[in-house]
Amino acid sequence: MAQQGDAEAQWRLGKLYRDGDGVHPSDKDAADWFHRAAEQKYVPALSALGAQYWAGSAGAKQDYGKAYFWYDLALALGDENADSQLQALATELTQDEVASVHQQAKAWLQAHSCTVEHQ
Repeated sequence: MAQQGDAEAQWRLGKLYRDGDGVHPSDKDAADWFHRAAEQKYVPALSALGAQYWAGSAGAKQDYGKAYFWYDLALALGDENADSQLQALATELTQDEVASVHQQAKAWLQAHSCTVEHQ
């Protein structure tokens, strides 16, 4: 189902790779599957990417800006839990960085024709 584009299945497969549950653990493969689901606006995948970038486990180095981006999208699309992550991440970024990333998130939402619950 994940190969056929089912966002929930893609997110679940990403979790399997992240956790090494039945497959060889791979942060990169997890991030790839989370990205596929995130492109379909699947909120749990948005938050999962935020967590990976925050921890530096997305197949790349730790990136607070990217973590903020994905959590900002998650909050905008209804994940109330993302707000506390955004507050914590904001302490790691400058106000200008937060504003810039927020603008990037708004542009992503517009490009993906999203109905925004929070801004």
